[in-house]
Amino acid sequence: MVAVGYAAPIVVGLGRWGRLTSYHTRGARLAAWVGGLGALLVFAGGPTLPFHVAALVLACAGLEEIAITTVLPGWRADVPSLRHALRMASCAGSTRAGR
Repeated sequence: MVAVGYAAPIVVGLGRWGRLTSYHTRGARLAAWVGGLGALLVFAGGPTLPFHVAALVLACAGLEEIAITTVLPGWRADVPSLRHALRMASCAGSTRAGR
């Protein structure tokens, strides 16, 4: 699940834009923190539950990045969330309609 969580947004981004997405979403940052903590605990012989939670957070962050790629009208870096991407898409759509 972790490998797919990382790979799927990359594949979708490369397919749509021909380059890496580079969104740096809040979900991806959260997944990195929780994943790092979970990995430390697992390697220290602690419980595996935080690592499993991290895998779920990473999967959700990957789905959000795929949704962002689907919604945006053009490539953009540093999109913090799907909500921001939807706002960007609606602004781009309203400026196109006004032309």
